[in-house]
Amino acid sequence: MDRTLGRVGAAGLALSLMACGGAEVAKDSGPADATLVAVEVTGEGEVEKFDLNGDGKPDVWKTYSVIGGAPAAAGDGAGAQPVIDPADKERLLARSEMDVNFDGKVDMKQVFNKDGAMIREEMDLDFDGNNDAIDYYRDGKITRREMYAGFSKQVSMWKYYDEGALIRKERDTTGDGKADTFEYYEDGAIQRIGLDQNGDGKPDYYEVAKTEEE
Repeated sequence: MDRTLGRVGAAGLALSLMACGGAEVAKDSGPADATLVAVEVTGEGEVEKFDLNGDGKPDVWKTYSVIGGAPAAAGDGAGAQPVIDPADKERLLARSEMDVNFDGKVDMKQVFNKDGAMIREEMDLDFDGNNDAIDYYRDGKITRREMYAGFSKQVSMWKYYDEGALIRKERDTTGDGKADTFEYYEDGAIQRIGLDQNGDGKPDYYEVAKTEEE
């Protein structure tokens, strides 16, 4: 199978199985066609582990913050701890992680706010253990995407969005960590290009973008 197609297919599978982000609020449920293999209580709350491919190993981890849980009854004996009634506690999905290619490593991670809306999504699309793209969301819509080139852990491209529509791209073509090329978009089409000549990370002059007709 073509490696690029494999990555796209794996990413599509992950997006369909992980908790919904964007405009939808994450629901307190596991991914479809998955088997719950374990529930672990940690300092962060509760972690549900799901098996997607039937090998008995977790491929999806959902971390919930637990709120509430009033004592229902005290145990017997000195120093006994109160028993928490599960019906009284509220679980909020804080993080969802997935191993897309079933190698035991997390390839995609979604982070949610206290209202259950996704605010960040991290993706390792080539399975090398490093993020290739990180998306940031506000009010259910993407606002910024950071992209990493090759095996670098440094951002090489930034994409900015308004109401979910691309309005600007910034590129670091020299590897110094600062943008030096700026592309401005309207209605999905590039309109002008800004260039940084003195290395301060800001455009010094602009060029009108040429269309295909030109």
